[in-house]
Amino acid sequence: MVNSLLVKEVDNVPQLKEVATMTQLKEIYFLTQVLVGNLRVESSGSGVKLENDAPKNGRLPRAVPLGLDEFKSKTFNSKTKSGNGQAGSIKHRVEPGGAEYNYASAAKGAKVLAFNKEAKGASNILGRDKDKYLRNPCSAEGKFVDIELSEETLVDTIQIANHEHYSSNLKAFELLGSLVYPTDEWVLLGNFTAANNKLAQRYDLQEPKWVRYIKLNLLSHHGSEFYCTLSVIEIYGVDAVERMLEDLISVESSPFVSEGATVDQKPTSSNPDSPEVDEFFHNIVKELEPEDAVGKSDLSNEIMKSEVPDAIKEVRHLQVNRMPGDTVLKILMQKVRSLDFSLSVLERYLEESNSKYGSIFREFDKDLGEKDLDVQKIREDIRNLLESQEIIAKDVHNLISWQSLVSMQLGNLVRDNAILRSEVEKVREKQQSVDNKVLVCTSGSSSWTWRFGNNILETDYSSSLAVSTRSRPSQVLEAAEAHHINSSLLSKTNETTPHILPHQIGEKQEMVWNDQGLGADEVNVTSASAVTIKRHSRLEKLEANLAGVRASIREAARVRNLTSTHEDPDYVPKGPIYRNANAFHRSYLEMERLFKIYVYEEGDPPIFHNGPCKSIYSTEGRFIHEMEMDNNIYKTRDPDEALVYFLPFSVVMLVQYLYAADSHNTDSIGRAVIDYVNVISDKHPFWNRSLGADHFMLSCHDWGPRTSSYVPHLYHKSIRVLCNANTSEGFNPSKDASFPEIHLRTGETKGLVGGLSPSRRSILAFFAGRLHGHIRYLLLNEWKEKDQDVQVYDQLPHGVSYESMLKKSRFCLCPSGYEVASPRVVEAIYAECIPVLISDSYVPPFSDVLDWKSFSVQVQVKDIPNIKTILMGISQSQYLRMHRRVKQVQRHFVVNGPSKRFDVFNMIVHSIWLRRLNIRIEDQVE
Repeated sequence: MVNSLLVKEVDNVPQLKEVATMTQLKEIYFLTQVLVGNLRVESSGSGVKLENDAPKNGRLPRAVPLGLDEFKSKTFNSKTKSGNGQAGSIKHRVEPGGAEYNYASAAKGAKVLAFNKEAKGASNILGRDKDKYLRNPCSAEGKFVDIELSEETLVDTIQIANHEHYSSNLKAFELLGSLVYPTDEWVLLGNFTAANNKLAQRYDLQEPKWVRYIKLNLLSHHGSEFYCTLSVIEIYGVDAVERMLEDLISVESSPFVSEGATVDQKPTSSNPDSPEVDEFFHNIVKELEPEDAVGKSDLSNEIMKSEVPDAIKEVRHLQVNRMPGDTVLKILMQKVRSLDFSLSVLERYLEESNSKYGSIFREFDKDLGEKDLDVQKIREDIRNLLESQEIIAKDVHNLISWQSLVSMQLGNLVRDNAILRSEVEKVREKQQSVDNKVLVCTSGSSSWTWRFGNNILETDYSSSLAVSTRSRPSQVLEAAEAHHINSSLLSKTNETTPHILPHQIGEKQEMVWNDQGLGADEVNVTSASAVTIKRHSRLEKLEANLAGVRASIREAARVRNLTSTHEDPDYVPKGPIYRNANAFHRSYLEMERLFKIYVYEEGDPPIFHNGPCKSIYSTEGRFIHEMEMDNNIYKTRDPDEALVYFLPFSVVMLVQYLYAADSHNTDSIGRAVIDYVNVISDKHPFWNRSLGADHFMLSCHDWGPRTSSYVPHLYHKSIRVLCNANTSEGFNPSKDASFPEIHLRTGETKGLVGGLSPSRRSILAFFAGRLHGHIRYLLLNEWKEKDQDVQVYDQLPHGVSYESMLKKSRFCLCPSGYEVASPRVVEAIYAECIPVLISDSYVPPFSDVLDWKSFSVQVQVKDIPNIKTILMGISQSQYLRMHRRVKQVQRHFVVNGPSKRFDVFNMIVHSIWLRRLNIRIEDQVE
């Protein structure tokens, strides 16, 4: 046992004479402290816990109480760990004169070990010369000083001062400590902030710690002088011997204070290197050296009689700074013997308690083990039930989705059946009428046409037709050799083009007849001498499907509800943001069902099949990349089943690679487009079949319209999908489509969508942008930095975020630049700010579906001076309605990768789909 061994060593006085050094006194003291802690823990914890304490969960311990050896071992270890920290107040060591003992004094043996390379005079802070100091340039990074204290010290207080007047004072600093050096594992003693003065400043550590080395990190400074100085640093606390004496001596040992100290001063201690120390150890050896056996017995009897009070009484009359060694040993011996006796009693008690409660605990442990098995089984059953519940819920969800899909498909079939029956009845009536009339034909290549309106949502099909009275079968009669393309979007009726005029075939008379009755664009009757019957081609079947779609959309357009009547699992269009929500929804569903796009494979990147995705022209590149994906629902690899054909060149890339900067000559771009159209027209029959009417190009660059003008049919007949939708420059809304210009700086919309609530938007109107075109010139000239409500900047002030300004503005001004399109329209919609369109001749994106007046403000250029009056005239209730509509319309402008239903990509495709519904293409047989 540790206790017995210690007592035995203390009893062996001759051995103590040889080993009684200062280090061993420290070890004896620490062992005594550990034993005292063990005894307190064991005596206060063991009996009470076994008999009185009930565990918090109401259950007895599952295991048998620990054996005595294990119990003592764990208690000893835990006390050893907890003994490292120091609790309670600390009495600083004082010098004989009464001053506090400075462990960071060079006179006591402290020294500077390391400092940053810019530092000068680092060792001066260990002295008290006010004219010497540590000097650092204030701009230096990583200023520090490593100091070795005079002794291993329990540091409690630090004091710093700067007496140099023409320098910056220390402000924030960090103090670290360690028992070894060098080391990478410093212990944080505290972070402190010094006042801006030239006086000594004292700081107490929240938790005193034993250290031998300290690191002072200088973090910041007061003032703006070039140099930062520090005159002195002092460390106060107590060393191991002083700490031991404090623990051994009670409060009534205050007479140990030297005569020179005041009542408030702490106990004094001498320098360990002083002559008093040598005399101290000499007295210990002399006192413990046995003269004979009787002397040794007397010493043992003296210890057993516990004459500690007399020893302390003797010490009080001494005028030295530390307790004599014999008294220390007497106290230690008395405590060790008392602890040994108490520990023996505690051992016997624990043995009896262990045998008494051991069997009980084993029974409880067995019962708890059985209950744990039951609980585990119950948990497993519950887990299985939850898994079954999830499977059932998933099956129910799938069943509901399947039911919804079947219901929607049945509804579509019923409506299509009704429409088909109606069309068949009309065809039969017309056929019966035709049988009773005389066929009036024109000779040669003359023909006459049945036309319809340009807008598919407002189509009015009507015409008169004279047909032969000759009896014929009910099958559809068609010309075997005729090829026609008929649309109000193409050339005028008096144009003659070899590709679209019917051929004269000998003396035969042939007639083109529409099998759908309604939905055809034209019926062409040509001179012929015979009538033939022909099976439908794939194109004719596609056109027949489109005729049914037109009828379906016309039927849906008759419903004027603000909410679509069609079921949709993702989104049901509703509200005044749509011109006709029901017609749009019907058209969108039909597009998903029938629309197929063929992307020509000719051409190589980077000019073809490629485009920018992180710039102001990102929508051009994103659309091209989306069309190149194989999982695109609209893309087809079979050109015969396609309804439109995409020319996958990027105007942005043409400009980047073919245009000579500042040359103002775009002929090289035009030649590239001409060559590409020639290639696809020679290799494929589809361009010549329609002269490009069912082909489309897409461009967000300002030069998109100019690029298309190099190919006349591309400019006049093809579908042009343009950001620069300017009607004054040839944009035709009936055949061309407008799509939004979106500036994606990172390629994503993350962080751009969303804004403050209406009540937190403090700015009436906002715009920031450089001078770019005459409209911006007028706006900046009228409003630039002139009004707090209408904040207009050509350059934002430093530190102001453009996105944050959008998100806290009620209206966002979107003036055109050199061209009509502006990315600020979509930026405003993303930020839930009402867009204010300031332009002339601009067709907003998706305007054939969206009612822009319901969620935006359109201001003519001439009304720029009246912008504030116009916006202030919008009532609060109207503004709140428009704000809600902007949030609703966001889904149609959001860029997703991959695309999602009703997002900006699908809305662009829908615009192309509507233009395709406006034309009818017919086969040409040569």
